[in-house]
Amino acid sequence: KPPHKASSSSSAKKAKTHHRGASSSDGLVDSNDVIIITLDLDHAHKPDAVRRLVCASLYDPSTTWTLRGQNVEWDPVTDAWRVNYKRYETVFDHDARAAHTQVEIYRAVAGVAFRRRHLDGLWFNATDYDVGCFWDDDHWVSFNLARKNVKVAVWHSYELKMRRRRAKEERLKREAE
Repeated sequence: KPPHKASSSSSAKKAKTHHRGASSSDGLVDSNDVIIITLDLDHAHKPDAVRRLVCASLYDPSTTWTLRGQNVEWDPVTDAWRVNYKRYETVFDHDARAAHTQVEIYRAVAGVAFRRRHLDGLWFNATDYDVGCFWDDDHWVSFNLARKNVKVAVWHSYELKMRRRRAKEERLKREAE
């Protein structure tokens, strides 16, 4: 039943606890372990976005998970920073049917799953970090996560990544023949 129509006091109490984000029956008694999911409202999300973020967070609670991210590297030729999406290899965990890639900057537009403890001790003083981080919350929070040694990774669709991997392997095999 919806919380406002709960008939017994225990149902109402359970509904209120659920709306806080965790209950003892969820196994999330420690508030530091609560999963916080953010999604941009001006973006159309796939129907399974929240499920995928929760699965990723349960897979590795020490990591902040996103469905889209990027890495940056210095380009000495242009003397500027550039995006490098392939900086880290995708990790396949076949037993868990999981595929993920480390990133340096999450893109919140696609959704992010934090553990509450990941957000402890964030810096709010603009003089303590690069000025560019102040204007872009994705960079600012990603910087703070890196400062705290919290890994950020993209959770991929295992099936899609495996199909692409097999197609690439078959293409390379044909080219070698």
